[in-house]
Amino acid sequence: MRAVWYDRQGAADEVLVLGELPTPEAGHGEVQVKLEASGVNPSDTYRRRGPPAMEYPRVVPLAMSVLKTGSLQEQSTRQRH
Repeated sequence: MRAVWYDRQGAADEVLVLGELPTPEAGHGEVQVKLEASGVNPSDTYRRRGPPAMEYPRVVPLAMSVLKTGSLQEQSTRQRH
């Protein structure tokens, strides 16, 4: 999948990466959504450029944006064991 992400804090032109990432599969109780549009919220910018004091536990690479819209692609049918 095509994505924009970052794995450290800093200025946009220094840390944002545009490229391909593996397409994740829907896990138990999850759905997969094909994104049609995504926006950048001011809080995304603060997290990306913020001082080290703003660091928080996260999985990297971190994709930008909490504002997204799209269509359902897959719904998990896997059973929890």
